[in-house]
Amino acid sequence: MEHAVAGHEGIKEIEGKNGKKRYQAQVWYDRRFITSKTFDSLALATAFREMKLTEAVKGTLLAAGERRKQRKRESDLLRPMSEWAKQYIKANANAHGKSRISEYDQVGRLLGDLTLRDFSGKAGGQLIRQLATQWRYMRFTRGTRGEATHAPDNPISDQALRLRLSALDRLVAFATDELPEELNYVGPKKPMSYAPPPAHSNKRTRLPATQEYAALLTHFGMGSDLSDLLQVIDETGCRLSEVALARGESVSFHGASGHVLGGVLTLNRHKTDAHVGIRHVPLSRYAAQVLHARKAKYGEGDLFPGLPAADEICKAFDKARQALGFVDLQIKDFRRGFITRNVGATPTLELMSVIGQSSLLDMTALGHLERHVQSAVGHASAKTTLGYVTPEQQSMAQAFTASSRWPTVAKLISPCGMANTAASAESATLERELSQLLARMRDLGLATAAM
Repeated sequence: MEHAVAGHEGIKEIEGKNGKKRYQAQVWYDRRFITSKTFDSLALATAFREMKLTEAVKGTLLAAGERRKQRKRESDLLRPMSEWAKQYIKANANAHGKSRISEYDQVGRLLGDLTLRDFSGKAGGQLIRQLATQWRYMRFTRGTRGEATHAPDNPISDQALRLRLSALDRLVAFATDELPEELNYVGPKKPMSYAPPPAHSNKRTRLPATQEYAALLTHFGMGSDLSDLLQVIDETGCRLSEVALARGESVSFHGASGHVLGGVLTLNRHKTDAHVGIRHVPLSRYAAQVLHARKAKYGEGDLFPGLPAADEICKAFDKARQALGFVDLQIKDFRRGFITRNVGATPTLELMSVIGQSSLLDMTALGHLERHVQSAVGHASAKTTLGYVTPEQQSMAQAFTASSRWPTVAKLISPCGMANTAASAESATLERELSQLLARMRDLGLATAAM
């Protein structure tokens, strides 16, 4: 039972079942309901109504409906950044490669329950600086859901930290863009002294020794999935995933008298396909022979159907190198080794069109003929010229065969078969001389016929 209290506008007297009387203060302003509250005394109810009405008149207290909308809008500011990371990954699954998506997932897990509000203003800028210091010593175990561990004696590289921080910046920008404009959210204001780690400041220089390469092939067993995978990477400079996911339909070969002399691996999907498009990778004689044998066995489908996921391949490689006593060796070091062997003998733009954009190649170190071509076509950037480069596949396959270390590795694996590899070594020498001659002819602007 309730009724208005005479002489007290906006106050109702409510009588409960037990006969107890209470007083409800209701606040309305400009025909909008502001708030209400029930008290045990008339004095408290009256004081409450007067206070809230004053706030409503001043504009410091919104109507109930507006407050509900405001809470809903601000709920995004209190949403954990880990959830924003999941939303970003879902929205941009096709815009990044697997490794970059994994970095966004890791950053989301490192951020945990931190919210967008935590990254607002100067405090947000200071927080980013603190995270940069903390994340330097945070490593993730291998696997799709590797656990974060504190590694005070094993900091991550500048480049790895830079990628994490750039992922954080993008996540904050993504979340900010999703907020309603009415919130007027202020993003992080980083201190003037803050600077992200330099890109590639401490480049990795580890190269697999020929003896290490031979020992790993022997450990895996010649002809095994891991052995063939490693050999193709060493012969082509391809990334692990590019070889592991190769299909028979994407490989073609050339030869003479029934002998495979080379070929081409076509990569429609790869890490840098958004920048360089489809890549056609020339195959040395030795890489072509490995893939030719696999195509004969597996047909047009996957050439490495028995291989596990990339993380498991890396674990198997780490286990093997530890068993052999090799320190700080990674599969991607074989890609670096291939580039190092070929960077001087093959024009830079042609090599980059084959292996894709890489920090291992210096786009400023072009030959004079390449510079002349770039100037003639009016390109301000060598990257623009790169889009027009069409390598001579067979001549590059010959060059890669000539620079291959497989004849030497074969001797180490099977010393008693040195006589059988003598012809291969002599052939490699001839092919090296031929490739140097072809490169010289191209450098002089002379046309070369396909061989």
